[in-house]
Amino acid sequence: MVGTTDTKAMERELEAGANLVYLESPTNPLLKLVDIKGTVELAHSVGAKVMIDSTFASPINQNPIEMGVDVVVHSATKYLNGHSDLIAGVVVGSKADMDRVQEKRIVYGGSLDHWGLSCSCAA
Repeated sequence: MVGTTDTKAMERELEAGANLVYLESPTNPLLKLVDIKGTVELAHSVGAKVMIDSTFASPINQNPIEMGVDVVVHSATKYLNGHSDLIAGVVVGSKADMDRVQEKRIVYGGSLDHWGLSCSCAA
């Protein structure tokens, strides 16, 4: 595990065979920003995927899919719902990635009904 602002360390991990870069931007609670486009370019250059927790920015302020991120997650409990009467999350990505998420939903259970609530889009 490396800090997402340490590009050299991230590059070393990717060259060593890491296949996923997981980001949070902006970070909570310090509001540090990550070079999302630069990270995507670096990860994709070695065949790795990029996943980002974009909860704090919300979909209104940041659209990581447009920056090349493969999978975006949001805590719907926090920003999207706002009144803590819902425990939920959102995962967005390509159909292939969402098919893998669906497989995990079946195994792990405890998730919202996907009918009308989930959406697959081409990244």
